[in-house]
Amino acid sequence: MTGSPARYSGDTILGELMAYEGYMLVLFGCVIVVQQFIIYLMYVRIRQLLDEIDGIEGKIKITDTELENLISRVEEFKRGNL
Repeated sequence: MTGSPARYSGDTILGELMAYEGYMLVLFGCVIVVQQFIIYLMYVRIRQLLDEIDGIEGKIKITDTELENLISRVEEFKRGNL
């Protein structure tokens, strides 16, 4: 008995399934790479926003004396208008 082994119809189905698994593996690999890129872009944007908040925070801070002066001026303004 020489020659090629007999092929069953199940062999071709199994081979097709293995090919689909390979395609799915490549597809999911690409999806993971795209997701990592999107995560990196989000990280960069968050860093930019945090730097912007730090810059604005310096402008917003007022000292206790500035706050006391503001309160006294508002009280004087209320007394002057009443």
